[in-house]
Amino acid sequence: MNADQPEDDQENQCDNFGGKLKGGDDLNTDQLIKFVHGEDKVKVNKLLLLPWDDVLFPYILDHLTWKDLYLLRSVSRSMMDLVHCYLSSLLVVDLAKIGKRFTLQAFGVLSANCYNLRILNLYKCKWISNDLLQNIIEQNPHLTHLNISCCLSVNNNCLQRLAINCKGLKSIQLKECCWTNAIAVAHLALNCPLLEEVDLTSCWEITDDSAIALVIRCPNLRRLSLSNIYGITDSVLMNVAAQSKNLEYLNISGCWHITDYGVRLIGENCKKLERLEVFGCSEVTERSLAFLRLRGVKIDIQPPQRPRLTLFLRHAMGH
Repeated sequence: MNADQPEDDQENQCDNFGGKLKGGDDLNTDQLIKFVHGEDKVKVNKLLLLPWDDVLFPYILDHLTWKDLYLLRSVSRSMMDLVHCYLSSLLVVDLAKIGKRFTLQAFGVLSANCYNLRILNLYKCKWISNDLLQNIIEQNPHLTHLNISCCLSVNNNCLQRLAINCKGLKSIQLKECCWTNAIAVAHLALNCPLLEEVDLTSCWEITDDSAIALVIRCPNLRRLSLSNIYGITDSVLMNVAAQSKNLEYLNISGCWHITDYGVRLIGENCKKLERLEVFGCSEVTERSLAFLRLRGVKIDIQPPQRPRLTLFLRHAMGH
């Protein structure tokens, strides 16, 4: 990393770069690319002499799009080193909004240079390969949040590697990862006791036993989704009620075997519950939901409408 420059010298070099480093205006990335492509190498070298961590990263690179960042990387060896060093400093990588346009090659650059990540969001990055995902997991042992929902080209080896390597994991989102099996979830339960948020929506192979192991081993759960896992029964809810005292959100929609008994236990024991989703649970009725509604818990299905008093009176009077 470059040594800090004298304060006056830093100010002059910022002025030479159009004043953008002072944070007054949005960075014009086209001007930046033209600048570093220009013939005046002295100015480019002055730019690189600025403190990277304190100036270049927060005031320039943080404002670039991924496309511009990769364009900058391609300009010269010095710019490549700058971008790679920037990538190594990142705590968050969120590709959820641009995942469809990202490529394996571009992610390969990320996985080779990111090793301080805390949050990695790869939602709907269907192109991600098993090897690349395992590589970035292995290089980031301090990862706390991982979202690989709708990633269909990876397998349970990644989850087992995650469980072994990232024991401080707090959030794992696996929505529609139908390849997820009970053994992988058991590994997560055994190795990641700090988990607070788990989304297993449509992970059909999850069993009662693996879900119960997760609940017992992870007492700090605040958000849990077991939606559309058709084999889940009241046995899981019994353990949730006994173990998950901090639970705020529970999604069991589409779990056909859940009944009023399990939901009633949740209502009686999970005092911090704020939202419950039970759409499609045909055995769950107002017998268990009414108490939760009185507590102010938001539920995804509306209560049955009460008959109007006038209609009741007419019926009672025989009209």
